[in-house]
Amino acid sequence: MLVLANVFMSTNPVNEASMYTFLNTLGVDVDYDKGIFGKVKDFINITMVKQNYIVLHTDPVSKEITYTWGARAERTISKHKILNFVSKVYGGKQPSSWESRYKDANQQFDGSKK
Repeated sequence: MLVLANVFMSTNPVNEASMYTFLNTLGVDVDYDKGIFGKVKDFINITMVKQNYIVLHTDPVSKEITYTWGARAERTISKHKILNFVSKVYGGKQPSSWESRYKDANQQFDGSKK
């Protein structure tokens, strides 16, 4: 949920360093082996990518890795639920406060990508 929230709330691709800093800030050690899930870093870069929740892009020159919202997430994860989750984290801020994200959430399942 945290990975998807970070990707969705960003209006640009999220770079790897930014993702890991975000998770570390929340107390998630991306290099720690979590047992059944393994390392968080591997779960993101392998499992979430393979399952199409996120798309991993590697710049051919700089080798910088970035993440974007994946096709499976688009079909199965409610952007409104992500937005409501983020709103709670921000102390009850209204989801409509994030205008572009709110608009995107409203358009997710109605097919009108205006």
